[in-house]
Amino acid sequence: NDNNHHKSKYGNTVTEILEYCEKQQQRLQILQDYDHYLDTLKVRLKDAEDKLGELCEKLSRIRQKEAKKLQEKIREGLLDLNFLEVQFEIRFTRTQDYTAEGTDDVEFMISMNPGQPMRPLHMIASGGELSRIMLGLKTVIADKDAIETLIFDEIDAGISGKTAWKVSEKLGELSK
Repeated sequence: NDNNHHKSKYGNTVTEILEYCEKQQQRLQILQDYDHYLDTLKVRLKDAEDKLGELCEKLSRIRQKEAKKLQEKIREGLLDLNFLEVQFEIRFTRTQDYTAEGTDDVEFMISMNPGQPMRPLHMIASGGELSRIMLGLKTVIADKDAIETLIFDEIDAGISGKTAWKVSEKLGELSK
């Protein structure tokens, strides 16, 4: 019975017992020189954080460069939908910590009327306006978007004439 206990703890074969012995010797070496082990880990951590920081900066530069192109295309798409005085901007702020997406916090900002300050897109009051804005955005990124079904709730609310015609044209483009 004592023999079975030792086998389950150290291994059932000579190879397993020798592997267990090797692991314990490595652990003993670490514990005997623990300060050196911690210093080594700290250096490795700093190197990894430096590399992560560099990659996040590179990613952010690429995003910001492409965002300038995208924001102009979206603004043009909104003008096509009869938002005549619209201003659209993609703003970047830095997150406090690293995330799976890097260190960028991205927000879409919009001003619908002259003199109106830029506000986050999610603060737009009208559901119909928000649907039209999403139509403009989806039209611009349609070739990169794999979503098969889109629902534009209240997209026709409060519009008629030229704006309604432009919305129908964009919906037609998007459906292709």
